[in-house]
Amino acid sequence: MKRFLSFRKIVILCLIISGLIFYIYNFIPHSEPSQYAFTPSQIFPEDNQGAGEEAEGSANDDLPYDNTYNTDGTSDKNQASSGLQIKVRGRSIYLGESDEAVVKKLGAPGRIDESEYNFEYYIYNNDYTRLLCIAVSDGRVVGLYTDSLDFDCMGIKSGTGLSTLCELLHQDYSLTDIIEYETEEYRLQIFMDSLESDKVTGIYLLSKAMQKDGYTPEAMHSLELIIYDLTNSIRVRHNLPVLSWSSSAALACRKHSLDMAVNDFFSHKNIKREQPEDRLRSEGIFVISHSENLVAGYDDPFISIHKLYNSRQHRTNILDKKIRYTGVGFAYEPDSRYGSYITQILYR
Repeated sequence: MKRFLSFRKIVILCLIISGLIFYIYNFIPHSEPSQYAFTPSQIFPEDNQGAGEEAEGSANDDLPYDNTYNTDGTSDKNQASSGLQIKVRGRSIYLGESDEAVVKKLGAPGRIDESEYNFEYYIYNNDYTRLLCIAVSDGRVVGLYTDSLDFDCMGIKSGTGLSTLCELLHQDYSLTDIIEYETEEYRLQIFMDSLESDKVTGIYLLSKAMQKDGYTPEAMHSLELIIYDLTNSIRVRHNLPVLSWSSSAALACRKHSLDMAVNDFFSHKNIKREQPEDRLRSEGIFVISHSENLVAGYDDPFISIHKLYNSRQHRTNILDKKIRYTGVGFAYEPDSRYGSYITQILYR
């Protein structure tokens, strides 16, 4: 004979299930999804010399706009040294603003890099369409580089033409790779695409009060990583996948840059008559295709990569659809012909 649950038993069972759900939801700890940020291991995966996977793009992390105040109740905006602001990533970043206010607006940076100056770079590289490098000294913003597609500085934006730029700055500029605008407090470098579009691609703002401290090994490595980020930013803005970092290729590049500095030459072929593929092979890398970019005499990573971008062959190398990996090596010898030497290898 079939048995059926009574109405009373059904009610009791529902109460038991509801109580169990309530207990699980309210009293058992749950982990909240964390804000996505690149760690060094994510940015620079272990070398994969075979036919590997392409690096994936990262998620955007837009946050609602908020006004930031100091602990004493005063607006951090009012403590900026000049009032100059750059709107980027949906925020306004001011010269003189505190690093705490920046982190509150943008979240934690992907890296904090030492530089050859008396400041550090806060690197926001979790979205290469909105790359942002903020210079921070003694807890205050002293400069900023960005080629973000959404930046706005005094009306200058990504894609602004030369004539509009002249109107905004009340100057009569001719088209060059880099246009400079100066005040008593800061220097603004405006990066142009002088090869094709004749439009603005990025800006670099820096306080004139900053001084060079010299190159440490950490500062030189940071420069290499910034060039890596800048290269991927260029590729993503041209709808190409990001490149994976190869520490072995970077070592080969570093050795070649130092070789050029010490032995006073500037060439893809070294004094042993070795070509780039020979130097890669020495580090255990066997390539299907490759290219190598060299630049000397520019200590600044932003100017260096921009000079490469405005050279037809170097731009072709950076935008090669076939490549999957890259490495960068920097060397600085003050008594050498050019002082600074950068080697970039791109390959698959």
